[in-house]
Amino acid sequence: MSKKIIAIAIFITLLSGCSLPAEPEDTLNAEPDEQVQSLVLASWADSYPDIKTLAKDSDFIGIVEITGEADRIIVPDGVDTNKGDAYTIPLTVFSARVIEGIISDEQELHIVMTGKTGVMAIADDPLLKPGEIWMIFADRNENNTYAILGGPQGRFYYDETNGTISQLSAVIHGSKSPLAELKLADVKEEIERLN
Repeated sequence: MSKKIIAIAIFITLLSGCSLPAEPEDTLNAEPDEQVQSLVLASWADSYPDIKTLAKDSDFIGIVEITGEADRIIVPDGVDTNKGDAYTIPLTVFSARVIEGIISDEQELHIVMTGKTGVMAIADDPLLKPGEIWMIFADRNENNTYAILGGPQGRFYYDETNGTISQLSAVIHGSKSPLAELKLADVKEEIERLN
């Protein structure tokens, strides 16, 4: 058998193990145990390389505990649900209890994220889960929900034991980021100086 035929046979064998994803409407309408999660990559419009730039664009800075998904539905502009238009990108609203507001005196937040559990999530910005505790830098939307700035850039893992925070992107990628293992007390001081 020639090398060309062997290569084609290997290619076809490999290809037969691949399958095409379900149609979007099948995935969105599937029962929870049937749903397939797609991970997508995102490019963030703004870059937040330090606490100063995050604080400058934030309407809320604080430590929050995620309490669950909110009983709210966000309909993107231009979508007519009466005509059966499908959402092109699913959005989920999460409820969060404010443990400590550094900027803002809110007691509860509704945080909008791109994605839906079991359907779609952004690879480097996983959806929030009940019980998680984060320090977030967020922008207030016109509908009184909040969006975490720059996805993983504005979300910090909170290590209560050590009193430190680490930017989510540094935690996920294990990088030696200048925004990893920062003393929370020092960050608060810096934010207070900026305001």
